[in-house]
Amino acid sequence: MTTFSLAVCKGGCVVSTYVGDATARTEFPGGKRWGPLAIELSHVALPNMCPTCGLPVLTACESCKAPIAATDVLRGVMPPPSFCGNCGEPYPWTSREQRIARLKALLDLEPNLPPANRLELVEQIDVLAQPVSRQNVQSEKRAVEALKRLAPVAWQQMQPILASLASAELQQLLTRVR
Repeated sequence: MTTFSLAVCKGGCVVSTYVGDATARTEFPGGKRWGPLAIELSHVALPNMCPTCGLPVLTACESCKAPIAATDVLRGVMPPPSFCGNCGEPYPWTSREQRIARLKALLDLEPNLPPANRLELVEQIDVLAQPVSRQNVQSEKRAVEALKRLAPVAWQQMQPILASLASAELQQLLTRVR
């Protein structure tokens, strides 16, 4: 199956769509030939910097190197994805609100989480959703500790997102709590 990938700048501008599987072939009568959309990536000239905003261009997740999926973008249905479909890391253009929504969604990974605990964790995530300030560092620490204690399964997926939202003090706590 031919897969499509994106080149997206760190600001979220889609710079290019291209075929991500250069080995894809379509069977035609009389033998195999290249499918109509299959091209070799080495022939795709992608800029290093975005021509719209000047930020660096990415073609893969910075964490796991998986290509940035483009299926819905090609159909004009959606903007580029906010999270890597392979490792779950947020892309640089992912908004704070999207990251917070993802944290809340990850609570669904937690088996047998009682509704009261889920509500408490959603409230703790709301504490972390507040803009970083020195006044709420203790509240942030309590929120992180509650997430780790009450949602240990979801905690593994939450850490990269929490790190991207955290103040310097909270990032130090995250490295100790892991």
